[in-house]
Amino acid sequence: MIEEAAASGTRLVVTFVRAVELEDDAAEVRRLVAPYVEAGLPVSFVELYADLATRLERNVGESRIADKRSKRDLVWSEANVRELESTYVMNTRPDHPTPAAALLADFAHLRLDNSGLTPEEAAAEIVAWLDARAN
Repeated sequence: MIEEAAASGTRLVVTFVRAVELEDDAAEVRRLVAPYVEAGLPVSFVELYADLATRLERNVGESRIADKRSKRDLVWSEANVRELESTYVMNTRPDHPTPAAALLADFAHLRLDNSGLTPEEAAAEIVAWLDARAN
């Protein structure tokens, strides 16, 4: 899908979660964006950040439970969020070099703390950032 989108110049928004300290994850992301880079198309990364308490609160939100079947098992879902938090580094930090940080240094990158933002407010900030880059 990504290769075909790049070949036709189609802009995509792709979301994923990755462990920023794992070289394999950074290499996979670099592989995924390669068709865009090779075609000379822009690649931008938006990294959403929220602290654990906020993520746990959102994890049981009505829309999250309705939209993601796996999140309906609340005991499993909370345990999964906590396990990921304790096992991996899930976000970049300016004082902590990682393979993901090295990757992101090659591209436009917005790290957005969305702890206090509604989804609509976060989306508006992202769109404004992308629009500013396009001009």
